Amino acid sequence: MKPELYAPYHQVYGRFSTVKLFSIFLTFCQKIQQHAPKSTTKITDVGAGTGLFTSLLAQRFNDAKTSLIEPSIYIMPYAKTKLATEQIHFYQFSIEDSLELVPCQNIFIFQRSLYALSANFDYFKELADQLSFKISENGIVGIFEIGQL
Repeated sequence: MKPELYAPYHQVYGRFSTVKLFSIFLTFCQKIQQHAPKSTTKITDVGAGTGLFTSLLAQRFNDAKTSLIEPSIYIMPYAKTKLATEQIHFYQFSIEDSLELVPCQNIFIFQRSLYALSANFDYFKELADQLSFKISENGIVGIFEIGQL
């Protein structure tokens, strides 16, 4: 992942990450809620950007501890300002380093972040192995990617 790519993009990122423009974001979070373990207490949003999905899931699972992973030094300040609460833990590291720090989770979500890894299939396999050790029994991994329109 190359967080430096977001240097100019951070200025408009939050404007495009809204349910007003893309109602499918809300639909995705509803699907996560439907399939989540009944006793969800830990959620991690990987490549969270300014935290739209983090915010939506924290509202739905208000007793859960939520972790936001965003490697970009340009976008993280927006997420911290938008989501300032004790319920959310912020990790400004690479996905690999963050997964080492985050405890076992009930839900992992990836939103428009895996495209940055698409050139390296071996990395996908390694990531799947790491996730298998960090996801609880009956936990879920939700992957949101906007397909071809």
